[in-house]
Amino acid sequence: MNRSDKMRGCVAATLLLLSSRPAAAQAPATIASAAWLAGCWVMQRGQTTIEEQWMTPAGGTMLGMARTIKGGQLDDYEHRADPREGRTCRL
Repeated sequence: MNRSDKMRGCVAATLLLLSSRPAAAQAPATIASAAWLAGCWVMQRGQTTIEEQWMTPAGGTMLGMARTIKGGQLDDYEHRADPREGRTCRL
């Protein structure tokens, strides 16, 4: 598991914790509920830097990209479109 996967797992766990409510009280999720994720997120550990950029929700979706730099070299990257309204989010 690379660091990008670990960071994605942390974001997924945070979303899960924030959305935990009894099923009867839970309203349908919207992309707007993830608006807090918009912006730049950076984690540095030793010679490794992980950066994520997320755009604010618009058009029923959020766009994001990430890269991992190890020892000054690109190690990993990704780009995402999460999710359009009415679709299930898969992290």
